Amino acid sequence: MHTCGGCTATWTGTRKAHCSGCHTTWATVRLFDRHRCAEGEHGSCVDPTSLVDGAGRPKVVLRDGVWGGPERTEAQKEALARMWAERKSGQDGRK
Repeated sequence: MHTCGGCTATWTGTRKAHCSGCHTTWATVRLFDRHRCAEGEHGSCVDPTSLVDGAGRPKVVLRDGVWGGPERTEAQKEALARMWAERKSGQDGRK
């Protein structure tokens, strides 16, 4: 288990990232990077609730104290399963 010296956050897992600036915990480093911007001498944090797509839907949701991607729809899950099956069988044109 990991803990932050500047707040009470605790988390497990090697893929998660915790921000020592705003003390938010992220499901992946990629999402952590998305919440940072170049403003200020050392950069700054963006409010997670402001991370939305073009239709205004949230790009991240808070679950169990960790900001992560929204739940996938059944259609999205099926499309991903097909993509991975094609890659595994070599039908996607990749070598």
